[in-house]
Amino acid sequence: MPGDVVLEVKDLHTYFFNRRGITKAVDGVSFTLREGETLGIVGESGCGKTMTARSLLRIIPRPAARIVSGEVILDGENLVTMSDEEMRQVRGSKIAMIFQDPQTSLNPVFTIGNQVIEALGTHEGGRNRNLFDRAVDALRSVRVAAPERRMHDFPHQMSGGMKQRVLGAIAIGSAPRVIIADEPTTALDATIQLQYLRLLKDIQEETGMAIIFITHDFGIVARMCDSVAVMYAGRVVERGDVRQLFNDPGHPYTQALMASVPQMERTDRLFAIDGQPPALYAIGNQVIEALGTHEGGRNRNLFDRAVDALRSVRVAAPERRMHDFPHQMSGGMKQRVLGAIAIGSAPRVIIADEPTTALDATIQLQYLRLLKDIQEETGMAIIFITHDFGIVARMCDSVAVMYAGRVVERGDVRQLFNDPGHPYTQALMASVPQMERTDRLFAIDGQPPALYALPDGCRFADRCGHARDICHQEYPQPGEAAEGHVAHCWMLHKVWQDAVPVTAEAG
Repeated sequence: MPGDVVLEVKDLHTYFFNRRGITKAVDGVSFTLREGETLGIVGESGCGKTMTARSLLRIIPRPAARIVSGEVILDGENLVTMSDEEMRQVRGSKIAMIFQDPQTSLNPVFTIGNQVIEALGTHEGGRNRNLFDRAVDALRSVRVAAPERRMHDFPHQMSGGMKQRVLGAIAIGSAPRVIIADEPTTALDATIQLQYLRLLKDIQEETGMAIIFITHDFGIVARMCDSVAVMYAGRVVERGDVRQLFNDPGHPYTQALMASVPQMERTDRLFAIDGQPPALYAIGNQVIEALGTHEGGRNRNLFDRAVDALRSVRVAAPERRMHDFPHQMSGGMKQRVLGAIAIGSAPRVIIADEPTTALDATIQLQYLRLLKDIQEETGMAIIFITHDFGIVARMCDSVAVMYAGRVVERGDVRQLFNDPGHPYTQALMASVPQMERTDRLFAIDGQPPALYALPDGCRFADRCGHARDICHQEYPQPGEAAEGHVAHCWMLHKVWQDAVPVTAEAG
């Protein structure tokens, strides 16, 4: 049960000042957070979620942005009135943040080990001989495989999900009182995501730290959070106990936001809220350049076409946004600009690599519906890379499940969802958070094998409860689970029935 109040935010206002006037990015936000409590903050891209978090740590982009008024009370001390030096001592040791984008948070010229050690040493006022071992333990705690070897890797040698876990190790390493997790599972697949979330809950139970969880995934909120705050245009429009709010949302925006969430069992027409949230924040040149390059030159219509491309991916006030630079846009807004560039020249094939990870539920569904509409109009093919099974159910005709560099199962999306043939697919689907489930987080034990040391047999065998001796000796041949539905699993072959179970052999 949550304990004493550890953080209290009172009427916080953070404004941006520029030639266009004042942008009220955070406009009167208030909430309290208790020891051991997890507060989820949800809302559309650009609504002020991340800016609220950055205001708490006082890492807003100055001098353009300024905390105009309000209080942030951490353990009885007001962070807003602290000196910069005092705040440096608090930041990281008492309140820390896991950022959304590891690509910009990790230094590309230093090894992972140096960066974890530096963070631990800074928060403790120096270095000692145990920091290396503690850094290894921190990496291990967030499920980084072979952490001793990974200490010597550079960020470019790691996947996006692995880099996100490193950020988690840096944040958690000094056992802060409050962790702010800004979309920390965006780059992780469902099973690793659940391991990561379960890890946060385990650490929270051990230490009593409080968590502010910023996300657009309502399934994660249902599993992770005690309470939830819904933000729109810089304000908290609804807040309450997570079960009460999910069962009976009171604000029309909350109701629409929840109706936009894709579910695995729903394959009907995508629903999205019409329109865009009000814009709170030289993109145009980049869109124009892409359009012009594909057509072999520029013409006087490119500006108008670029504006239309931005409008088609739900960028609010596109004419004005044409003059913005990337740093002036939220993560979700930048993702939509990439969509405009890709779709603008009507290609035959679109490869969409996690295109909605930075988008909240309503904008995500608008974006997906847009892709489907364009596909129906042009006949373009789409390869959709995602870890969100709800999106797969709504968007895809067929699905391929990959594990450790191989496709382990492929088939019609409905057949595969109704009767998954591979144990990894079954476990992956069981790991997906759902709004109606608030029980203990489920995750597959263990980690995927390192790609530089792959086993001879099935690559999932070490984590599979059905594994037999043959599974460890030889990679399985494809077996047909149904017509057009194939899985690489020995369970679909007679040889598996005759094989000795690994547990029996060991015993």
